[in-house]
Amino acid sequence: MMSNKIEYIEGQIVGLYDIIYSKALPNSGRRRQALFSCVCGVKFKSLIYSVSSNHTKSCGCRRIESLKDRSTTHNMVYHVLYSTWKSMKSRCYSRLDPGYKNYGGRGIAVCHEWRDDFKAFHDHVTKLEHYGEEGMTLDREKNDEGYYPGNVRWADRHTQATNKRIMGNNTSGYVGVDFSSSRNKWRSRVEHIHIGRYDTKESALYARNQYIIDNNLTEYKIQQWRG
Repeated sequence: MMSNKIEYIEGQIVGLYDIIYSKALPNSGRRRQALFSCVCGVKFKSLIYSVSSNHTKSCGCRRIESLKDRSTTHNMVYHVLYSTWKSMKSRCYSRLDPGYKNYGGRGIAVCHEWRDDFKAFHDHVTKLEHYGEEGMTLDREKNDEGYYPGNVRWADRHTQATNKRIMGNNTSGYVGVDFSSSRNKWRSRVEHIHIGRYDTKESALYARNQYIIDNNLTEYKIQQWRG
């Protein structure tokens, strides 16, 4: 008869947390305890069932953070930016957040000053240019770096689109250049503007750069051919 006992091993993810090691508790039947690595970096012990059932949700940092939120928001929880702040932190620290893989999953973090203090975040971003203007949302100027003073700005969709990083499924290594398997050609584009299809990746990149120059699209970067 096959056993339905679940084996928990080092590196396995249970709930939100990574198991560092696990062991059966003495005289505990099938109950097992593990040492987990919390999203905040602290290690904590807990019953595996307690974590997998979402009864234990962190090493305690979430409760502490919640208390800090209450003490530092200065009755600003209903401010329009409060949800922006909470969503920003969720993308960076919660593996359950749909955007985690593109933020926390690749090392994007919130500076310590803002992570625990909404008012500090509020006081900084409300003084930035274009705050409160229609169509503007918070953006990171350096896409591969986190949320901190000097790297956030209020930008429209167009500006944010020009700031896109090269996505993981990009086969060319250049923004705006990708391969069309149906045509067996390299496509060249600037956002939604189709420039053309070319036999080589180099030709597609050259066409994109030339289009940017000819149309004085200074907000787009000229990319150098790397050979």
